[in-house]
Amino acid sequence: VLGTLILAFGWYGFNVGTAAAPLAYADGAVTLGSFAYVGRVALVTTLGMAAGAIGAGGVAMYKTGKVDTLYVANGVLAGLVGITAIADDIVWPGALVVGLLAGAQLPVIFEFVEKRLRIDDVCAVFPVHGSAGVLGALLYPVFAVPLWHDGASFVSLAVP
Repeated sequence: VLGTLILAFGWYGFNVGTAAAPLAYADGAVTLGSFAYVGRVALVTTLGMAAGAIGAGGVAMYKTGKVDTLYVANGVLAGLVGITAIADDIVWPGALVVGLLAGAQLPVIFEFVEKRLRIDDVCAVFPVHGSAGVLGALLYPVFAVPLWHDGASFVSLAVP
């Protein structure tokens, strides 16, 4: 669980750091770039992470009758993985949905990989990184806010 917290802490540097453009090059001069997305990226990263923990804990509790700490810890990571590819282009309700679904799929996919496919995935690498990442990428068109033109997603139309 400590490793999960360390990874979650570092994830802010990854998501927020890649969203910021600290330097801009215009007319041969280097100027301070745009930090317009930084706040939103930090918010959706936090919400995706929290919703992933809730989703994994909820499904684990439904299946076993108790909250499994390892599922919750892996749900945090699954929420982060699910949100990473789309963090700079979605609104906060989308982050909640993506994180919740990325976390909720974790116990189900983990059990499928272990019991049906008979693959010993001790650290739940595939449900955390594989299926959560694919899920986040597939949900991009639903929650994306295209800032480069006048289009909008289904969810962003309802958010002021």
